[in-house]
Amino acid sequence: MKDKSKFSKVLFISMTIETLIYFGFGITCALTFGEETKQIVLDNFINLSKYEIVNHITQVTIITYTTSILVNSLGMNLPNFRVIKI
Repeated sequence: MKDKSKFSKVLFISMTIETLIYFGFGITCALTFGEETKQIVLDNFINLSKYEIVNHITQVTIITYTTSILVNSLGMNLPNFRVIKI
């Protein structure tokens, strides 16, 4: 960043936008599923549709999400692995 004095402003704006998106997603899920909303969002999508292809797409989405969490957790712990020399 060329002008470091603007960092605080940019950080505040980006965190505000991220928070609004997060709350917007939560409100959308609550309005969509109502009282049936589960705390784990991916559980809301299991077998929702009468069409089999939609259920397969949901299962692929859950597997992709789980895989990305696994890969990210390994990547975040890479510095720790280097310190303890695994």
